[in-house]
Amino acid sequence: MGKISPFAAFADERSAHRYLEEVLWPNGTVCPYCGSKRVVRLIGNSLRTGRFKCLACQSGFSATHRTLFEDTSVPLRKWLVAVYLTRGGNARVSPQHIARVAKVSPLVAAKMLRRLQQAANLAPRVSSSSRPDILAAILVSFTQALP
Repeated sequence: MGKISPFAAFADERSAHRYLEEVLWPNGTVCPYCGSKRVVRLIGNSLRTGRFKCLACQSGFSATHRTLFEDTSVPLRKWLVAVYLTRGGNARVSPQHIARVAKVSPLVAAKMLRRLQQAANLAPRVSSSSRPDILAAILVSFTQALP
């Protein structure tokens, strides 16, 4: 079986959130506030995709908490496409190219690119041979570099 294209893997918000959850929490979801594994996924039409609630401390959170994807109105699936295209902010890609592929405005693409480059400067370098899934390696290195 061939590799799945990242564009197909992030076709909708739910699949993008599931991917990020698997990358950040390979051993199951963990509350970022208290470290408990007693969490439940919140489901409902009025809730944002990918929300969880900790049963220990009663805090709500998502996989984007304390990542470069937090506090942005750009959908996660578009962010993941931009991470893939720029190899985590390390490849030189024009904002126009990101705008065209991710289907965002050039201004939004430029802001995304700036944020990716800032995160890449903080994160430890990831070589493509160190992990088979370079996108996963980049995302993990981004989150480890955050204060």
